Amino acid sequence: MAPRRSKKPTLSRRIATWRKLPKKALAYRPPHSSVFVIGLGIGLAIGLSVGVGLTWLDGRRAPETQVAQVAPPQQAKPVAPAMPPAYIEQTEPVPPEQEEAPVTEAAPPAVSEPAPVPQSAEPQPAPGFAPTPQPAEPGPAPEPAWLKNAVASVDAGNRPIIAIVLDDVGAAPADVPGALGLPAPVTLSIMTYAPNAAKIAAEAHRAGHEIMVHVPMEPINRDADPGKNALLTNLSADEIARRLDWGLAQFQGYVGINNHMGSKFTQNAAGMRVVLQALKERGLLFLDSRTIANSVGDSLAAEIGVTHLQRDVFLDDVIDAADIMKELARTEAIARKHGVAVAIGHPHRDTVEALREWIPEAQARGFVLVPISQVAKKRSGMTG
Repeated sequence: MAPRRSKKPTLSRRIATWRKLPKKALAYRPPHSSVFVIGLGIGLAIGLSVGVGLTWLDGRRAPETQVAQVAPPQQAKPVAPAMPPAYIEQTEPVPPEQEEAPVTEAAPPAVSEPAPVPQSAEPQPAPGFAPTPQPAEPGPAPEPAWLKNAVASVDAGNRPIIAIVLDDVGAAPADVPGALGLPAPVTLSIMTYAPNAAKIAAEAHRAGHEIMVHVPMEPINRDADPGKNALLTNLSADEIARRLDWGLAQFQGYVGINNHMGSKFTQNAAGMRVVLQALKERGLLFLDSRTIANSVGDSLAAEIGVTHLQRDVFLDDVIDAADIMKELARTEAIARKHGVAVAIGHPHRDTVEALREWIPEAQARGFVLVPISQVAKKRSGMTG
């Protein structure tokens, strides 16, 4: 029996058959599941590429975004200027040609209605002090208080006289011994709100010094604090009088007052009129410290009839021994020219040391050191 032929086509036959097929029939046709997988892969590849590209671009822009989101630095709070001690007076320099002539400029507007006064600023009675001097009763005019409380002084004759006044005594307790220890007679103007003001006044009298009341008044500089119960331009006349009464009740034996600060208040005619009228009724003198050139204090005192005078030199606007000595030399020049000079300083260590050195030297040069009342007598035409 002949062998059986296999029906499986040979390779040559297959090739011949493929050649006869159309080209479309030869293309690979994957099953539907394969098409889905391929499409999914392509989509993932495209998505991944786009994501990477966006991430790269976002990274390039990141620094700008961070800068925009950073909050601006907070501005540092302004530091308030250091406040000088309350007892240091800052004065307006006065041209030399104005120092020797009384000021007669027009007065500023009248005192306005009172502003509310803090409870802490209300005048309080000072325990242990004598009552405030009251106006004299009608009748023969008694000796005024400024003469009654004046310290005895040597007869200067024709020699030039100089009065040295130290302001703010007692405001800084550590400065009191230096002021008390100066060779008399030096006039000490004791701060109204100084601790132990009455004790300081008694010690000053025992040491042979004349005393005054240093009354705080409103300055132009709003950052400068004149202190407790200061006289202000926005107070009523009654409140000004009440605060002045409080200051005058803190100690006794004074010849008058002068102003602490007051560059604003001493320009106010209405407020100064209240003060000067009270001084006239009590027989006290007024020394205008002239912390500003156009103060009305001296000219208004002349109009009202108050014994008055004004300072010629400030010794220690610059707290330096050499500078203080220059101001003392200027004081001598004014005294030699006019026969009298008033210099105001403060009980700073440099000022006290300069005065301790200068006083005997000035006396050796023929100047006579006198209390402030002696200058008031000379300028008022009194003798003795």
